[in-house]
Amino acid sequence: MASTQKQNGRMQAKLHVLPHIYFLIFNVVEPASTTVAAVMAIGLPDWYYNETLPASGKPSEIVAITAQLLVRQLGNCYFLLGLISLCVFSAIRKAVPYDPVAQEKLVGGLLTALAIADLTQ
Repeated sequence: MASTQKQNGRMQAKLHVLPHIYFLIFNVVEPASTTVAAVMAIGLPDWYYNETLPASGKPSEIVAITAQLLVRQLGNCYFLLGLISLCVFSAIRKAVPYDPVAQEKLVGGLLTALAIADLTQ
């Protein structure tokens, strides 16, 4: 159900550039999955480190403190990406609900940044 706003004497419907299914994916599923990865990396750095080794790699019984710190920082990055998705997509819908051009530019910029992050990890 779209709500409307009166502008210049005409009724204008709220438009969302990101369809509901994609909004659900990027505003619920993506933040949840990155949060789980963050919790695992921050809470269990030894396990996470060993799980990210290639299949031919040998799991380490004792992971160096520097590797643990790096894995925890990776967890912080995952958590940040999840928060960005969760907060920014909702903010775009609330801030410019009647301006699809602005929504498209904002969503496009955010999706580009998230795609680059996915490709480079």
